[in-house]
Amino acid sequence: MSTKEMIVSILETKKGEYISGETIGKALNISRAAVSKVIKDLKTNGYTIYSLNKKGHCIPKNSNTLSLIEIQKNLKYSNKIKIKNIVDSTNIEAKRLLLENPSHGTVIISNEQTAGRAHAGRHFFSPKDSGIYMSIILNPDFFLSIEDSSKLITMTATSITETIEDMCKKKTTVKELNDIFLKDKKIGGVLTEIVSELESKCVQNIIIGVGINFNSINFPEHLSKKVGSIFTNEEPNINRNELISNIINSIMNNLDYLKRLSKGASLC
Repeated sequence: MSTKEMIVSILETKKGEYISGETIGKALNISRAAVSKVIKDLKTNGYTIYSLNKKGHCIPKNSNTLSLIEIQKNLKYSNKIKIKNIVDSTNIEAKRLLLENPSHGTVIISNEQTAGRAHAGRHFFSPKDSGIYMSIILNPDFFLSIEDSSKLITMTATSITETIEDMCKKKTTVKELNDIFLKDKKIGGVLTEIVSELESKCVQNIIIGVGINFNSINFPEHLSKKVGSIFTNEEPNINRNELISNIINSIMNNLDYLKRLSKGASLC
């Protein structure tokens, strides 16, 4: 764990409490000046950290900043997580990453997208600090047909609605196989891209893209009547990191379920 990650871990362990730079420095055997430098860098990269003279530094309890430590804390699987401040599209970023042979379950999460993608080539509005934009790269270690991968898409959308209902206490529905609605407004969707062998029709890689409006409110005028968020005019009862972890868990659970159905069928 890097010095930056260790400082975040110390602050997140006592969210809402101020911890002095001296205390953090002693715990990590670094100077107070080094702590201040890291804190400044964290703030520049999007972390919400309050700093007060003679009190120290504090991550507020209601912080919605994307956090590797908080996401990993609630994961059931050993997914490798990559957090970006801004990308064009997490699915595009995931396809670039395929060239590096990423490990199964690698997740790319971004705080903002400049060219977020939705079903049928549509654009997914992805403002910073207020949405969940992520893509999971799956490399199945069993025979998964294109037909079964289609089941995974449907299962993913359904499990996301169940996760939102369980954690956010909001009743959502799935429309058109992969669009997620809260009442009469779309709040998110699933965009899946499959890499398969032409002859065997065996799936080699699946990129599952998930876009969810968490607490977005400032939509462009042309979207405001048909697009919404999980939380609009109220304080969220959870943060983005908790929901992200549980969505990742549900997607991995779905793949495990399909693996059990395959009864140990060999790879392509």
